[in-house]
Order: sequence, then structure tokens, then C-alpha cells
Amino acid sequence: MEASLAAPGLTPAERLARITRELARFHAEQTDLAMLSNREFRALPEPQLQAIIARRRRLRGRLEDIITDGLADGAFRVPAINGKPAVTLTAMSILNALVHIADWYRPGREYSPDQVAEFYAEWAAASLTQHEPSSGFDRTATISSPILPA
Repeated sequence: MEASLAAPGLTPAERLARITRELARFHAEQTDLAMLSNREFRALPEPQLQAIIARRRRLRGRLEDIITDGLADGAFRVPAINGKPAVTLTAMSILNALVHIADWYRPGREYSPDQVAEFYAEWAAASLTQHEPSSGFDRTATISSPILPA
């Protein structure tokens, strides 16, 4: 994944597609390893636990950087919370969807790992692509809900 993101001159949309494809493909091809690593890492002793947490934060940071770059060049939009684009929440939502591929995907399904990877790359792009908000939802308004603090 790092190698695919290192190519010079990639747009945020291209970087988003690359990171999403790589993570989706991994979670479809390595379901047992993905489920184990995503669920059981907290049982690791120190300092291994902190190393894994740091690595996961770096991955989320990479995705946050991609989203932030896309916001800066006008290619992406994300909902706002308290007047600020919810970049971290958006990144965590995408990552959460990707890691859960391992929960449902099995070889021999209707879709190949490459098709799953392409689907998720398109889905992530569509969810961030600049477009007019649907009626009744102001993407710049503060979100208030019982789950998210106002």
C-alpha cells in the first residue's frame, strides 16, 4: 500500500482509490488474518500493543491526509460537525467498512477480491465526491444527535 501511494503526482482521488483498493483486497484475500489482526490485537502485551496501535493510527492518518488534501483542492466534501469537516470520523467510517469485508467475504462468492476492491474504491470516491447535498441535509451544518456530542 505504501508503495502504491508513493507514486509522485497522484491526486487525492487517485490516492483514495489506491488505499481503498489495497485495504479491500487484503481483507477479501486474507479473511482469517484480517479478522484475527483486527479483533485480537488488544490482547497483545506491551509494547507490542502500542506498536500496533501506532501503526493503525498512522494508517488512519494517511487516510485523513488524503481526505484533507481532497478538501483543500475542492475534490472532496465531507459532513461538518461543529462547523468543521469531520475528517477523522469520515476516515474511521471508511476504514470500518473495509475491515468488515473479512466478516462476510469468502472465496467462491459471486465477487472476486478484485471486484470487491474496485467496488469499495468507487463507493469511497462517491461518498466524498463534490456534489450538491440532498434535500433536507445541510453538509455544513452542525450535526446534533444522541450519539455525537453537539
